[in-house]
Amino acid sequence: MIIVLTLGRSGSSMLMQILQKLGVTVIGQKFDVKGDPLSQQIHENLNPKGYFEKPEIFYGGPSSDEFQAVLKTRRSDIACKMDVRHFVDERQLPYWIDAAEDISSILLSYRTPSEQARSEFMTDTDPVHHNSGTFKFTFLTRFLKDYVETYGAVQPLLRSKLQALAPKLDYVAYSEAKHPEHYIMRISEILNLQPSAERFASAISNISPELCRVNDFELDAEERNWAVQLGAENVYSQIENSKALKMASCC
Repeated sequence: MIIVLTLGRSGSSMLMQILQKLGVTVIGQKFDVKGDPLSQQIHENLNPKGYFEKPEIFYGGPSSDEFQAVLKTRRSDIACKMDVRHFVDERQLPYWIDAAEDISSILLSYRTPSEQARSEFMTDTDPVHHNSGTFKFTFLTRFLKDYVETYGAVQPLLRSKLQALAPKLDYVAYSEAKHPEHYIMRISEILNLQPSAERFASAISNISPELCRVNDFELDAEERNWAVQLGAENVYSQIENSKALKMASCC
């Protein structure tokens, strides 16, 4: 089983789309709107190519009945997406430990904290608040603290209670998609996939730079400085270092 972990606006939906293009069975519909046309339109505007997540698993974590049912298939060519908070939740740790043997790979999707926070702000709030400095500051603060608490807790757990999952976890940065061919190739290598030329080309064509709502160069100095002061940039650097070490060990 392949698990994609995300905090939101990290590129995880694109990653799920690509896994499907490469021949992996993904758990979850393009949109889970339960026949509501208004919700359908909202989600198509926010993420036109789809989320491909099953809410019961994304929000329920490894303890959910839906996750346990998929886990029992013992398939390595099936993927689901989950909130990374479930990975660092003490209450969920026993379920991760029990599932370790049947998990083939974990892909931790991430992005620079300032980009990720701004993107979440732009897509998860009413546009009327977008020019409110106080509202924006409060939202970004909450998100960046969450970034530190969740992403920052992953490595300590992999060195302690979740050591069994350490060899199976790889870091996938949103920025890697700027080089589509390398990005698809790396994902294929991590998961030991051997896609046909047609599938590989389809995965590359799925990457649409115009759907990127926030670019690093658009961020102002205050946002960057706030991410530094709250420790989010430090956590990001730790992730980048862990990724580099993992990639070096695989060479």
